[in-house]
Amino acid sequence: MYPLNRGHAWMVGCIDSALKALEAEGVGLALRGLAILLCGDIAKQQPVFTAGQAVEVNLLEWLVRRLRRVGRSTFAACRLNALIDNIETLLLTQLALHQVYCGTKKTAEQLLQKLEIGGLYPPIELLVDARIVSDSVAALDI
Repeated sequence: MYPLNRGHAWMVGCIDSALKALEAEGVGLALRGLAILLCGDIAKQQPVFTAGQAVEVNLLEWLVRRLRRVGRSTFAACRLNALIDNIETLLLTQLALHQVYCGTKKTAEQLLQKLEIGGLYPPIELLVDARIVSDSVAALDI
């Protein structure tokens, strides 16, 4: 593992999802994939994924699971539900890393307050393979 200094580490969630129709059963199989990376640019102490910079990466976790929620469309069932499930996993990992880096002296209420305002360390970045998800999040008109 590369040494990462506090203040210069980022947690990156690489999210993927898939939907496949099962011909014999008349239903579909929806899967989600997640790779959790602990990243940082130690040399320049910059956030990750800036063009032209080297990035130190540590793989913390990867998983492939069935989706827990049912949806009526590919967009809802496959893309958004996978995003929601994976964000839940990322937040649990972030909470554990926050306590490793920052200590365990905070109460559960204080940690929840930090979570709600985005104050947990390391910060999270998401990489999603579906452009429609990022376009939907950035849309001015719904």
